[in-house]
Amino acid sequence: NVHIENRFTMELATRNRRIEKGLELTDGETDVLYDMIGAEGFNSAMEPIEGCDVLKDLSSQYEIFFVTDRHRESKTWVYDRDRWLERVFGSSLADRVVYTKHKYIVQGNLLIEDTPVIAKKWWSHQNSLHNYAEPLLISWQYNVSCGMPTFQSWKDFPTAFGSFLKRFQSHQDVMRLQNFR
Repeated sequence: NVHIENRFTMELATRNRRIEKGLELTDGETDVLYDMIGAEGFNSAMEPIEGCDVLKDLSSQYEIFFVTDRHRESKTWVYDRDRWLERVFGSSLADRVVYTKHKYIVQGNLLIEDTPVIAKKWWSHQNSLHNYAEPLLISWQYNVSCGMPTFQSWKDFPTAFGSFLKRFQSHQDVMRLQNFR
């Protein structure tokens, strides 16, 4: 739809968690947008965000899983997402994907997320399991003031990840000392 495409910019689309609100679409335009997003092949044809291949590099040292929801209106979303992951990250990482609307149930030490509500729920669940964990938000206009650690772009991720690792190591050191007593 040319009308929607001409208005689409990342700045507008990321003003609100709901893309249709950020772009100020009418109900009819929203239906067209979600038909486009849900169309076969849309997901597998997306270009990756520059720098996200840092995850492939880190996967040789750390256990990385992709935790994502599926587009409920698309019959091919999961298939297309799997093809996209394989194209961008290779087959070994593409096999490490969990599809769920309930991301908080997946255990881990770090969650890279864009939605503060999901990140907070995950963080709370990890803490209830006595698991040292932190969410790290990729910064968009709608989450910039949420009070959680963020990174601006994938080229900034190694610095944010390094800071997380220092906090994680400090926590591990404290736990070893407490267990030693």
